Amino acid sequence: MKTHFFLHFALATALAGAALSAVPDPLALPDGGLASSPEMWRTQVRPLTLRQFREQVYGVRPATQAWNVVTKLRRVDPMALNGSAPLKELEITISGPGGAVSIRPVLVIPNAAKSPAATFLVMNFRKPDPDDPENAGGDWPVREIIQRGYATVAFDFNDADPDRVDGFGDGVRGLLGNEPRANDAWGALSAWGWAASRVMDYLQTDPAVDAARVAVVGHSRAGKAALWCG
Repeated sequence: MKTHFFLHFALATALAGAALSAVPDPLALPDGGLASSPEMWRTQVRPLTLRQFREQVYGVRPATQAWNVVTKLRRVDPMALNGSAPLKELEITISGPGGAVSIRPVLVIPNAAKSPAATFLVMNFRKPDPDDPENAGGDWPVREIIQRGYATVAFDFNDADPDRVDGFGDGVRGLLGNEPRANDAWGALSAWGWAASRVMDYLQTDPAVDAARVAVVGHSRAGKAALWCG
């Protein structure tokens, strides 16, 4: 048994070492050198790293801005969550040559929050409903957030881009009418992050929100989208 265990341990160690040796140095410059200052990393390494993520992981977003974004306030509930937090339902409609898509964020700002409030922007797997008991935790822990004095806004990323293999043409990615899909076209995670940025555009206009203190959050694949959004 000992021999069997050590053979497995040696193999796992060798494989881990090989995998680590294949990881590029995060300070590597395009010419083969290493960044020696924060400024060198920002100006030379970071752009290359972002390009690699675009080409190899998230896909390349179209450079064109041939879409229009309109935001409207659909409903205000000053007594949401048993009167502890005013609620705003928003509708953000993005339109382009391929049609229109609407995402419906829900913003909750606790009465106890210092104004303007630091905010958690959550990409949710379902329609955000703070009155749904299941939302007491999990995807959108709205009650825990407002109890700590923070604001929170959440939206269903399916509104922005359907969570389906064949959903490319039915969300924001289809608005430019850019079929057939290119091999390096942006994927759903990138589209979800882009939609979160449009929610952030609204937050910058709401005086109850401190736009300099907004954290974008997501679970599982939405977490990867949150990283790319950031």
